[in-house]
Amino acid sequence: MRYLRRSSFLRLVVLPFTLTLWLTACTSYVAMQAPLDQSITRERPGTVRVTLEDGSRFKMASPRIEADSLVGTTWEDRDRAYSDTVHVALADVFSVEQEKTDVARTLGGFLALGAAFFLAYGTWLLDSASR
Repeated sequence: MRYLRRSSFLRLVVLPFTLTLWLTACTSYVAMQAPLDQSITRERPGTVRVTLEDGSRFKMASPRIEADSLVGTTWEDRDRAYSDTVHVALADVFSVEQEKTDVARTLGGFLALGAAFFLAYGTWLLDSASR
């Protein structure tokens, strides 16, 4: 019976812990420096967020510069595969931001959540041993 309680505790704690780490990966968008054509060629970002002059925003994968256009693939939602190739005139682009991962914040979050998990599990073990 004790095994089932321990197993239930692990499912109740480990699953949310893992989902929290996965969902809160410390990523943010950082504006690419002008000139845009040199930044994209030099940094070769995998995914960028494009803001147009009219204020609309979308994500673009594998961006590249062709003549006077920003070209890449985009999708409507995460359930679909990359779908449409998009050509946007550079004159219509207000800003381009590159997705970056902050390794220090991600590691710090992982360590903090890990410490909280082991503290909760240790407290639960001590409590169940005293009964």
